[in-house]
Amino acid sequence: REARDGATTSEDGEEWDSSSSESEWSDSEGSASAGASGPKQGIASDLGDPASFRSLVKVNLSDHGVNEVGLKQLGKALIHVPTVRELDLSGNQLGQSAAPLIAALVSHRRITLESINLARNRLDLQAATTVCRGMARSETLRQVDLSENPFMGEPNSGQSIADMLSYISSLRSLRISVRDVRRERSSGTKRGNAATFVSTLLGSQAGIAALALVQSSLPRAAVAVLAAEGLEQARLRDLDLSMAFIGPSGATLLARAMLRAESQVATLRRSGVSASARHRPSHPSAALNLLERLVLKMNAIGSRGCHWICR
Repeated sequence: REARDGATTSEDGEEWDSSSSESEWSDSEGSASAGASGPKQGIASDLGDPASFRSLVKVNLSDHGVNEVGLKQLGKALIHVPTVRELDLSGNQLGQSAAPLIAALVSHRRITLESINLARNRLDLQAATTVCRGMARSETLRQVDLSENPFMGEPNSGQSIADMLSYISSLRSLRISVRDVRRERSSGTKRGNAATFVSTLLGSQAGIAALALVQSSLPRAAVAVLAAEGLEQARLRDLDLSMAFIGPSGATLLARAMLRAESQVATLRRSGVSASARHRPSHPSAALNLLERLVLKMNAIGSRGCHWICR
């Protein structure tokens, strides 16, 4: 069934976007509103007939004012639509009270999400930990966006979140905002939240090949760890550092690490080792990856940094 008020549903039913519509959910227990608040009310479409949504793949509820009541309705509906693979809940101000509902949704055995976007919400460290526990129980989740949430501003959050993410065995792509707390930023020697997070994540989560550390103001220590343990060790295929403000020195560190990784793989190539057989001894299941995509928007890398990156 098509969502009313002009909401778009593709002809083959592959994508459902409720960002500009108003409707109700229906399931076996009857109809209910979505429990949304703010300028956009309700969740689009009627899922009373799951058979009509057999090819539904993506649900977009970004900036829709979804709250706890809406999440409960969403969970009931998704159980009956097992084809959904992508869920966007960004910009809904979801916080501590919503965390158990999100965790239950992503871990439900009849919900097989591969991608979830929780950017621009209000997840503190406790809430983020609860959500990550739920994600760890999922066997299908491959892509997670936790960027622009406040939990990374809390002390020791880097270690805690990285440890929790390491249990998501299926995870391949992560987008997150990391930063040092204020007292760490004032220290010239102490390894802060950001560096600890990057080091722990890359050391324990061998499956991640795409990493985005966005709007993070990465300190030099974190960039150095990323270069040495991520790029030089050929772990990452895709790296996004938009608005990380790494500067010319950070760009130089990344570029030199890329050159060393290329040299390492070239040596293996000359020795006759095929690309599919190149693995790190510490993680036999993780293949070596040369960087294929690099995003450095708004980083003020200057001419020197640009020169090194181009090399």
